Amino acid sequence: MIYRIISTSILVIVFGFPLKSQIAHEVKLELPLLFSSQYQVNYEFMTAQRLGIEFEFRYDLSDIILYEYLSAGIAGRYAQSAYEPKIGLKYYFSKKDPHYTRFNMGVVAGYYYLIDRDQAYYEAYETENGKEASARLKEQGVIKRIIYGIQAGYKWLIKDSWVIEGQVYMVVEDLVGTHDFEGINLFNMDAYIKLGYRF
Repeated sequence: MIYRIISTSILVIVFGFPLKSQIAHEVKLELPLLFSSQYQVNYEFMTAQRLGIEFEFRYDLSDIILYEYLSAGIAGRYAQSAYEPKIGLKYYFSKKDPHYTRFNMGVVAGYYYLIDRDQAYYEAYETENGKEASARLKEQGVIKRIIYGIQAGYKWLIKDSWVIEGQVYMVVEDLVGTHDFEGINLFNMDAYIKLGYRF
């Protein structure tokens, strides 16, 4: 419910602004992801109302890990692939800065879509937990998490074009189909440095 409210509100705001009110556009990458198995790009446009609308798309090839297997010296890494789109709404607080930089804060919503996963993971899961993995746990090609929360950041603009932004996400993840039942909530806090170009 909260996810739907946040995402719908952001979409209403996005499509409620005419193109002439969009004063700047940015394309950004998250620095840690340049050296990992996750591939991500951000696009943000700023409006005359000191608002930023940001779209993020992440393609994730990170392994899923059973840590008890790793500690026992058994292969506990299993390949999977997924993507995670997000949409966020930011407000830039500095009225004196015409470049839409400095401190910003807002809301974010998205989801995690599992494309596929190594079937050996489910066999290891059953061995570790002493029970058969449910059909819902084995589902692939489905949304596994609904994500919603708040974000805060600080942005620097270099020579009117290059962007450096530190950003913190504080989100709740509703696990859907990850366990034998729904409704499990996880709180996650992540921090990133984004590098980008404004045009």
